[in-house]
Formats: sequence, C-alpha cells, structure tokens
Amino acid sequence: MRLGTTAKITKAQLGACENAMRVTPGFLTGKNRRSPTITKILRLLHEKLDEDRGYAFLMTIAIAGLIQQVSQDTGKNPTLNGLLRSQPNKRSKTLTLACAGKVYSLRTLYERLHNFAVLDLARPSVPYGPQQATESWPDFKAEMQMVLGMTPTERATLILQILSLLMKRWPPITSVNTASFKARPFTTLLAKFPISTQGERHGAMMQAIAYGYYRADAPNLALETAKSRAGGKRTQRVGDIDGYSGRALALSVEVKALRLLASHQPQMQRFLNALAMHKNTTAVVVASDFEAEYRRTLESRGLSTISLEELQRSVKLWDMPKQIQAVRGVWYFLNRVERKPEMQTRLEDFIASRFSIREVLG
Repeated sequence: MRLGTTAKITKAQLGACENAMRVTPGFLTGKNRRSPTITKILRLLHEKLDEDRGYAFLMTIAIAGLIQQVSQDTGKNPTLNGLLRSQPNKRSKTLTLACAGKVYSLRTLYERLHNFAVLDLARPSVPYGPQQATESWPDFKAEMQMVLGMTPTERATLILQILSLLMKRWPPITSVNTASFKARPFTTLLAKFPISTQGERHGAMMQAIAYGYYRADAPNLALETAKSRAGGKRTQRVGDIDGYSGRALALSVEVKALRLLASHQPQMQRFLNALAMHKNTTAVVVASDFEAEYRRTLESRGLSTISLEELQRSVKLWDMPKQIQAVRGVWYFLNRVERKPEMQTRLEDFIASRFSIREVLG
C-alpha cells in the first residue's frame, strides 16, 4: 500500500468520527496541514502494517483522539510523563488516564472508533481485536510523544490522513445487492418487536434481547445471567449479564429498559461499585437511550454505552447464522431463565408471522 494514496470522507462521516472521539464539533473540518511529524507517524504506521498489525490504524487515531480530549478539557498540552503518571491503575494492561477530574479510557475510545469504521464508513473488515490492540499501547509511545507536541490542527490533519488510508485499504461494502437478501430475523426483531407489553415484568424483554445479542457477538465467553430484577448482589453477579473466559470476568453488561438519566445514578451505583474489583473487564451499559451528559459521565469512567437504536444499526451487518444465534439466545433467556411462557409465546408468534419458525428457532 502506498501511504500517499487516500480516499475522500464526507462531512457526515467527519461528524460521526468527532462524536466517537468526543472532541469539539468541527475539530476535523477543513484541516490540511501536513508536517514532517505527520510524515514520521505515517512511516511508523507503515512499519506496523508490515508486521501484520492492522489495528494500528485505529490505535493511532485513538491515541490522537485521546490526547486531543485531554488537551481540550484541561486547556493545555500534557507531557508523556504527565499522562503516564495520571494512570489510576498502573497494573492495568490497557491505558486509562485520570485528568482534571475525568477518566479517559483508550479501550473505550478504540471500541467507539471501530464501531464508527464499521457503521459509518461501511468497513466491516477493519481489524478489531480491542484487547490485543489497546494492550499494545506501549509500542505506540513514539507516536504519543509526537502527537503531544502537535497543534490541534496538526492532530486533525493526522487523523484525516489515517482515515483516508483506512478507507482506501478496506473498500466499503457497496457492491452487495441487499435487495436480494432474506430478511434478517434479529434485525427485524429489534426494529419491529415491542420491547414490553402490559402485564410483563418491566425490563425482562430488554434483558432477553441483550442476552441474545451478546450470546451471538461473544460466542467465546460463557455467559451468566438470571431473571430480570433478580439483583446481582443476591445472585453473585457483577452485571445483569456476565461473560467469563476461564476464571476471568471478561465482560459485564448492565441492562436498563429506559432512557438513562443522571437521576438514575443510584440505580447504577451497585454495578459501578462491583466493577471496582474487575479493572480489566469490558463493562457495557445497554439502555433504551441515554441522556447525553450522563452518557459522557459513564464513558468517562471507562464504561461503553449502547442504545437500542445503536444495537439495531450494529446488527444490520451480521450474517444470517449470527442473526439466528441471537434470536435463539432471546428465546433461551425467556424459556430457561425468565421462565415466562406468555413472553416466550409472544416471541414465537412474532417469528412465525415473518419467518420459518423451524429455520429460526430450530
């Protein structure tokens, strides 16, 4: 790949990238100031690509975005030593910073950027591997040092250059004739199926959907859950859904069937307290929607957040077997965990009205 070859990015995609990085709107607009420092960073990127480290694209953008966040929030450019001293947990393998009363998580930012690349840039083949990528951050200290010495305009130019290279390296999925696709059952479920009806326990169907989603999206993990509103403390879980890899808690998901506001903080406190014992766990809050400011508060504490609308967007790119696996996960939760026959029947009736129930549920 020639590093000088680039692709165009739209204004809407720029805005989505700014939102993913949590930087000031307009930060990426109209920036084009090449410098010797940018050239050096692109050469280092090329070297990492030669080592088959495709995640280096998003990692370099994430580092530049993280430094820009800290810079804009503190009003000054930090030093590398200052950043490293601000790590609240120096034993953590990934990079988390605590500056000016806020927490900045490299892994959370990396995951948001990957979501942006897949959904907004339509590049589902961009390498993911968040654990491998973010735990390799010490290999990017040279890039960090150079980015710290940049102006905001130079950082924006660097990010734009890397985005263009990423778009060139992984072409978009434009040649697929989606009209010939079968309807996707989990996509249809998220878009059309009522999350709750009168008489059902509030939040039960939302938790079933979240369970199905992660059952399909994280098949390498052993998922533990319990009936909705069972209480994690009583059932010895951290979140509503916990995912284990061997003895390690790799994933913990808290599910809220509501628009999550700052006033709901007391309902979140047990989950947040429990996470203090699991520093390297990927923590996720799934909710119907989020108040923007409270969402930023959660993310500043290192949590990932995903709304029902964002779930719908993400599963559109899933293939049919993964879609079916997710729906079967929803059915399993209702049948074997929640044990509410009327909810199971409601799901089966919905599936039967649109698909072959034998094909989807087995």
